[in-house]
Amino acid sequence: MSATAEVVTGAVAVLVVLAIVVVAILLLRGGESRLEAAYDTCDASGQTEGVTLADNGDSIIIDTSYNIDGVTCVLNELDAPDYVLSQVESTNSLMGRQSADWGDLTASWSYHPDNGLQMTITEG
Repeated sequence: MSATAEVVTGAVAVLVVLAIVVVAILLLRGGESRLEAAYDTCDASGQTEGVTLADNGDSIIIDTSYNIDGVTCVLNELDAPDYVLSQVESTNSLMGRQSADWGDLTASWSYHPDNGLQMTITEG
């Protein structure tokens, strides 16, 4: 095999490897986010009244003045730990905005008896 043929063969091999890497990255990033999956699961069971998927699937906004089922479903689907659930349940209107992190998720919320729980969950 000539030197030119070896260079061409090597270049082709490098291009094939790069193509495989690019396809793998696209496949790994192309799926639903955890927030989208949680929203879809809760939506399928009719528990998204007052729940909005926002920011192209990077956040969920919950307004429980409509219904408490949405926040319960979403937090369960996102595997919120017990300490987060306890913090949310014990929030009162005098506490202001609260927040908690678990894994790559962050929730912030406030509560008022007239408006219910207002929560935003973000990923990343």
